Amino acid sequence: MLTEKYLKSVKSIDGSELLLSDSAHLKLRVYKTSSGSLTFTWLYRYKIKSKVYKQRIGIYPDMTLTEARAICVELDAKLLETNEPLQPTIQRNIRKPNCNSVKSLFEQYIDFKRYAVRDSTLHKIQKAYKAEISKLDNLPVKDLEPSIVLKTIINRLIEENSLDYARYIANLLNRFCEYCIDIGELKVNRLERLNRAIPAGKARHQPSLNSDNLEGELKELLSMIKTKPLSSQCLFFVSLLTLLRPSEIVGIQLKNIDFDNKIILIEQTKTTDGFKVPISPLLQYWLETQITVRPVDNEFLFSSKTISGHVSSDSMSKLLRENGYRDKLVSHGIRSIGRNWMAFHEDQIPFSVAEMCLTHVVGNEVTRAYFRTDLLEERRKAMNLWSEYISSL
Repeated sequence: MLTEKYLKSVKSIDGSELLLSDSAHLKLRVYKTSSGSLTFTWLYRYKIKSKVYKQRIGIYPDMTLTEARAICVELDAKLLETNEPLQPTIQRNIRKPNCNSVKSLFEQYIDFKRYAVRDSTLHKIQKAYKAEISKLDNLPVKDLEPSIVLKTIINRLIEENSLDYARYIANLLNRFCEYCIDIGELKVNRLERLNRAIPAGKARHQPSLNSDNLEGELKELLSMIKTKPLSSQCLFFVSLLTLLRPSEIVGIQLKNIDFDNKIILIEQTKTTDGFKVPISPLLQYWLETQITVRPVDNEFLFSSKTISGHVSSDSMSKLLRENGYRDKLVSHGIRSIGRNWMAFHEDQIPFSVAEMCLTHVVGNEVTRAYFRTDLLEERRKAMNLWSEYISSL
């Protein structure tokens, strides 16, 4: 059985997930996020007709061990009575009468979202609440009006030219109001069209090399990189030869590098889960080199100097900024280099293959419903061609 003392002592885990058992039915799922922090989720695990079910019942330490055990007893009794799959999600932190301020209801909304979104998304919601939405804390939710939100939050963000963030806040408040309608705190969502008050703005692309002189500028970049420490070279070439996003690069785990089958498994990307990246001969060289120069022997390919973490996703951009590429190239812009090169070789690399090399979504929902292949072998050919080009420079 678990104890509070033991749970408070859990600071790191091997791998990305650990399941702790308190009883036959009560489990605690410990999950390591891409940044290395831990989240703890109580699970009620049971079996009906040989089928195993897992139901999330709370987050530790918000829900203590004693509280989780009490809920487990309640569910045991209900399961014995019905012998049917239980309803998902037990609502905790039940609303108290008259607790209808933005503060109390948004806290309840965050608790509700814990069971429905990824940890990174939940963190983004919490951060937005603390930075902006908390300015409305004392306002009764029934008094939420577009004019108040514009005056308190949105207009300032527009003046700061933070248009994307203003739209995110507006859409988050819209979803919050829909939630308040669902639980009976609102009858009408007056913020439904709030984002229409925000100017469209111009699309901002990540700085990258000039496609008109791609080869010349790429040669200069490679010359600079080759003067840097070996660990920096490894980070750059793995970025260049995989065309993954910065957070996906630094989050690569050793267990997901399969040299036998020549693939790297990326457990979670911006657009999909379980994405396989083909390993070209040149990429394999840099992967093997990085494994030998890692400062700490933990699960990450690009381990930091601490025991449990990995290097920052900004590491590559910082290197570029400090070596003459400020406002010219960032780590995310490295993806554009490879995509531009593929665009010049459409006779060998079809559009859909090039897009999937960057984990871009291709087609609409109907198309994707029928087109379910990951084009791994086609992408392997494309990435080998890209690797050969880099080797030739």
